[in-house]
Amino acid sequence: MIPRLRWLKPHEIKAQAEGVLDRFHPSRELPIPVEQIVDVGLAIDIIPLPELRAGFDFDAFISNDLTSIYVDEYVCEHYENRYRFTLSHELGHLCLHDYIYKAYTIASVDDFHQFNEALDAKQKADMEWQANRFAGYLLAPDSQIVSSWNALWSALKEMIAEAERHGFREQDYRDKALEAASERMCEDFQVSADCMKRRLLTALDDGVLQLTP
Repeated sequence: MIPRLRWLKPHEIKAQAEGVLDRFHPSRELPIPVEQIVDVGLAIDIIPLPELRAGFDFDAFISNDLTSIYVDEYVCEHYENRYRFTLSHELGHLCLHDYIYKAYTIASVDDFHQFNEALDAKQKADMEWQANRFAGYLLAPDSQIVSSWNALWSALKEMIAEAERHGFREQDYRDKALEAASERMCEDFQVSADCMKRRLLTALDDGVLQLTP
């Protein structure tokens, strides 16, 4: 029987990601070397598998003994940002959901497919949400988010002030401001612009950033 998921608050997920960085990359220098953290720091084998996404509709999975992460070969070779996020996401499962994976035998793609099918929809969605949140905190730590945001603030402040002069409110310009910031920041963090935008949204929700001039 698969154990029930423990609900975690965002600050608890962030603490887990920050703990990994404290241990393996305390400088937080960008881009976060997630492959090195997984492969060298944690001694987890990263194993490319051909046609994983095409055959099973997922990019990666982690073995139940937590010693191997299997990743779609094409993603590894052609989509660096997606590959980095995928590794971070699977590392999130390792750090947050080890007790669930250890309760189920996962030694092959078919095993993981059966495990995935055995999860109820809500538990699966909640596990994915937690792992995605972990990946964001790992690849874009608060300290680096704030530093990059501050470097862009003058340009963003002008954009916001112009919008407010025309009668727009924060809910009107928020999305455009975040898109502009994401496009400028994503290259340094080596994540997609969409991933960067989601991470900025969590930083706003967490009170780490603010949009008011």
